[in-house]
Amino acid sequence: MSEWVAFDADVKKELGLDDRDHVAGFFYIGSVAAPNEERDRPELSDIVTYWEPGKSLAKGDMHDVEKLGFPEAGFDFSNLK
Repeated sequence: MSEWVAFDADVKKELGLDDRDHVAGFFYIGSVAAPNEERDRPELSDIVTYWEPGKSLAKGDMHDVEKLGFPEAGFDFSNLK
C-alpha cells in the first residue's frame, strides 16, 4: 500500500508532477531484510459495507479518511452509480 507517499506534495514535485497529476500507487520491487511488524487492524465487519445501487453510506465508508485526505469534505457519494 502506497499510503501517504502517494499523496505527498513534495514527493509529487520530486517526480515532476503538477497539480493535475495524481499518483495511484507505487510498486515496491525487491525483498525484505526482516518480516514486517504486525499492526492494529480494524475488524472488517466494522468497516465493510457491501455496495448496492441506491444504498447510503454505512459502517467504514469514512474509515481513515482523515489520515488519507480523501474524500474531500463535502464530496457527495449519493451521485455515484
